[in-house]
Amino acid sequence: MNIVYTVRSDSPQAPPLARLIDLPLGLDIWQVKADHVVLRAAEEQATRLRQMGYTTEEVVETETHLATFATAEAIAAYHSAETLEQDLRQLSESQPEIAELQEIGRSLENRPIWALRIGERRGSEHKLLFMGCHHAREWVSVEVPYLLGEHLVKNAGQAPVGDWLQRGEIWVAPMVNPDGHEFSRSPETRLWRKNRRPNPDGSIGVDPNRNYGYMWGTLNINTSSHVPSDPTYVGPRAFSEPETQAVRNLVARELFRGVITYHSFSQLILYPWGYTLEPIPDSSDLSTMAKLAKRMQQLIHGVHGKTYTPQQSSQLYLTAGDTTDWTFGEYGIPSFTIELRPDSIQNGGFILPPEQIQPTFEENLPAAMEFIERIL
Repeated sequence: MNIVYTVRSDSPQAPPLARLIDLPLGLDIWQVKADHVVLRAAEEQATRLRQMGYTTEEVVETETHLATFATAEAIAAYHSAETLEQDLRQLSESQPEIAELQEIGRSLENRPIWALRIGERRGSEHKLLFMGCHHAREWVSVEVPYLLGEHLVKNAGQAPVGDWLQRGEIWVAPMVNPDGHEFSRSPETRLWRKNRRPNPDGSIGVDPNRNYGYMWGTLNINTSSHVPSDPTYVGPRAFSEPETQAVRNLVARELFRGVITYHSFSQLILYPWGYTLEPIPDSSDLSTMAKLAKRMQQLIHGVHGKTYTPQQSSQLYLTAGDTTDWTFGEYGIPSFTIELRPDSIQNGGFILPPEQIQPTFEENLPAAMEFIERIL
C-alpha cells in the first residue's frame, strides 16, 4: 500500500532533509518545504526512512486521497487529449487569420502533440512559448496554457493583445505528454507522472522533464534518477523520447525569445539553474529573471490573494535535464517553470478540484501578459 507521508528531520541524530532528496531511494516526492518533505512511499520505504533517523507522519493513504479528489465528475471537468485537440482546432478555425494549429510531433503511442501558433504571419523574430503537461498527473498545467491561448485568440481585436499579435507570435503547447495524460485518466492511475516508454527492466516510463539535453544525466539522485522504475527516470540518453524531441525541434526552428512551462503543484515561480545550487553566472541575466519572477508573483497575488514563491529552481531541489535549464542553457532565453495551485496535498495536491481551474487561470493571466509585454 502506498501512503503519503510528511517526513521531517527533527532529532539531532537524523540526517538533513537535503540528504533525503539526494539519495536514490525511488521515492515519489510531492512537495519540499524548509522543514519537511511530502512524499508518497510504500510502507517498507517509510520503515527504511525511520531507520535512517527521519520522522514520518502519515498524511493520507493514496487510495483515500484518490477517492476524495479523483471523482468521475472531477475527471470529466478536465481536457482529454481528444477534447483538447477539438478545442484547439475550434480556436484556430475561429480566427484563421491569426491562429494556426500545428502538429509538432508524435508521442510514443503515436498521439499528435499540438501547438497553437497565434500571430499575424509576418515571420517575426519575436516569439514566445507557453507549455503544459510534461508530467501526466498535473492536469491543471494543461488548462492554464489552453485558456491563455483561448484568451489571446478571443481578444485579438483589442489592445494590448492585438498589438502583440502584430509584433510577434505566441505559441501554446498545452499537452507535451499526451500518452501519460491519457493513462492517468482513471482513478487507479490518476497519479501517473511519466510518459509510457517500455523500459528494458519491464517498468514503464521516462520523465520528460528530466530528458532534455542540457546537463542531462549529471545527477543520480531521488529527483533525477537513473533507475527506470523510479518516477524521475531520466531516460537512456538525452532526448531519447519523441515528446522531448518535438519540443527540441520546435524551439530550434522558431528560436523563441522566452519560455514559460506550467506544472503543479506548490505555487512557485522557478528560474534556472535546477542542476546546481550555483546561480546563473551572468548577473544581468540573473537580475532580469529574478525581477521578472518577483513581478509575476505580485501580479498573481493581486488577483485572488494567492502567494506564489519566486526562487531559483535548485532551491526547491536539484534536477538535471529539465526544460528551462535547457532553454536557458542552450539558447540563453528567459525561462520559467510556474508551479500552479494548490499549495498543499490537503487541498488536492496534483488533483486540483475543477472549480479551481478558472481562478488558477485568472491569477496567472496578468503574469503571462506581463511576460509577453516584456519579451515582445
